[in-house]
Amino acid sequence: MKAALLHDRIKFEHGYLGYIQAGEGRNVILAFPGYGRSAKDFEVLAEHLPADHSLLAIDYFGEGDSVLDNPESIISLKELNDLIRRLPAVKESESIILLGYSLGGRVVMTLFNHSQENISRIILLAPDGLKRNPVHYFLSGTSAGRALFAFSSEHPKIISSIVKGITNLKLINDKLGKFVLSNTSNSGTLNKVRLTWKNFAVFWPNLKQFKKLVDKTNTPVTLVMGKHDRIIKPVFANYLLNPSSKHVKTFIAEGGHDLIKQGFPFADWLK
Repeated sequence: MKAALLHDRIKFEHGYLGYIQAGEGRNVILAFPGYGRSAKDFEVLAEHLPADHSLLAIDYFGEGDSVLDNPESIISLKELNDLIRRLPAVKESESIILLGYSLGGRVVMTLFNHSQENISRIILLAPDGLKRNPVHYFLSGTSAGRALFAFSSEHPKIISSIVKGITNLKLINDKLGKFVLSNTSNSGTLNKVRLTWKNFAVFWPNLKQFKKLVDKTNTPVTLVMGKHDRIIKPVFANYLLNPSSKHVKTFIAEGGHDLIKQGFPFADWLK
């Protein structure tokens, strides 16, 4: 039976954090979507929730019901963690399962490095953050790159030319190049990318620290990769698996990057 869905948001100093909640179990699945996606992606989970679990899916700022009073504001890692810990379902939980898809995987690993309190399991679906692209690092992680990106937000043809150039040089693959171009086709979409990259610049996990903390806390990690994913390639799993950890279990799913649309065998991933 599908659990009823509640759409809500919480007020904080810089705006509102929106979320979707389903179920009443005290084992909370805290879910983070991919770039340009909202908490609605995880509504399908409501159909598969065990009776003792509940779902809490988070909207990123600028998506769904999450809004910043000043879009240029940067929310720190501590601020986001503290804000999430204020949510009633989290405060009253017996345990928390962190679930992250794509960009959400990067967020989950970074949050876990910051705080392991009450975390019982981690599920990563085609997670970003396993390998850092040098172009992405330059544009979001350096002063010169951020300045160039801000200027280019008003001149999308410049970014289009750069993306086509680095794709031709094989610095990124064709699939990823098309994905980037689709999100930078005009000044509106390009500015959204700029704000997202700016806000999530601090959400890059230290994988060495992550693996040490997973082993130290004996936290099970389920890593799901798409067999034909050209954006987060299955081989990227090796960055998390090497050196090997007895706590990381890997699934290779049929299909590409959008693992949520391709099915949600959640019961298998909880084993």
